[in-house]
Amino acid sequence: DLTGIERTDREELLSFCKDEGVYSGVLKKKINPKEVAENIVENFSGIAWASVEIKGARAHIKIVEILPETEIADRKTPADIVAGNDGIIMSIAASSGTPRVEEGDVVAKGDLLISSEIEIRENEEIKGYDYVAADGSVIARVTYYFTSFKEFEENKKVYTGEILEDTAIIFGNNTFNILEPYTDGKKYDTFVSEDIKLKIGDYSLPVGIKKYNYRIYEQKEIILTEEEVKAYLKDDIDSKTEDITKFGAVVLKTEETFTEEVKGIRINSAVTVSED
Repeated sequence: DLTGIERTDREELLSFCKDEGVYSGVLKKKINPKEVAENIVENFSGIAWASVEIKGARAHIKIVEILPETEIADRKTPADIVAGNDGIIMSIAASSGTPRVEEGDVVAKGDLLISSEIEIRENEEIKGYDYVAADGSVIARVTYYFTSFKEFEENKKVYTGEILEDTAIIFGNNTFNILEPYTDGKKYDTFVSEDIKLKIGDYSLPVGIKKYNYRIYEQKEIILTEEEVKAYLKDDIDSKTEDITKFGAVVLKTEETFTEEVKGIRINSAVTVSED
């Protein structure tokens, strides 16, 4: 389960985590979450923070990416503030411009919230209008709707317990296998079991040794229980909710319904948040 990723290559990160020993079926005690998280940040320049948490048989990896350089906001060109989503206004305060909605108003995406137009008055009489770059704070109650489906039948990778070993010499950017094992057509996942970097004092040499484990597996059809399917669906909705809250939204209410279908279970969720 990977959340918080937008600009980082998802497959590259998952492959890295696999090399770090985080993969389906691994024993929890063999994973050092703190070390894996630190290695993620060290090896991915676009990631500012990472955490690895093991819950049951699943690894939950959360990352926070480094924000790209933003443009300086234009405070001179007149512009309105409009609603980014359908919602109900909880509060509004304009520091520049004129509020066009009030607390309790129902708004649709695109509706005008703070106008760039301001009245020029003299003795309560409107003498004209000026136009500014609207600015302020608008908090709205917004509801997001999610749906997800999971089949009872799952094609699962099952490790047989057979492990083959491989050793390679690293010279610069080149890898030379010297003891590549014979797999006899079996399916396997490759994991780095040891990474030895040669040094002279504090100076790292461009030479090293990597040892790999080839974990043999078989693809098997399994039938998930109702509880297992619901747990998977709940995790999926939680992950989608986290994608909203990481930008500052606060969850006010969550409503979920499970519907059993012919091949699996569907979850429909309504997540209500307050957001700026």
